[in-house]
Amino acid sequence: MVTKEKIDALFNQLNDLKCQTQKQVEEARVRFLGRKGEITALFEEFRNVDKDMKTAYLVVKLAGRYLQLRAFLPQGEDERP
Repeated sequence: MVTKEKIDALFNQLNDLKCQTQKQVEEARVRFLGRKGEITALFEEFRNVDKDMKTAYLVVKLAGRYLQLRAFLPQGEDERP
């Protein structure tokens, strides 16, 4: 289940991320944004959260961080076949 603590922990990982090579950037992209990535999985879990539990805080924070990460990472080939 999606929890504030789980989201905050993921954001802390993203904030602490220090990629120094292109390979590290690509690994981070796959780890967080790939088809089975951590953020992707979080969005999948979020779909199953009861409407009453979906607060504006979670939606705005999660979407905002997702967009920040997408903007940070270079546009590469899509993982999907």
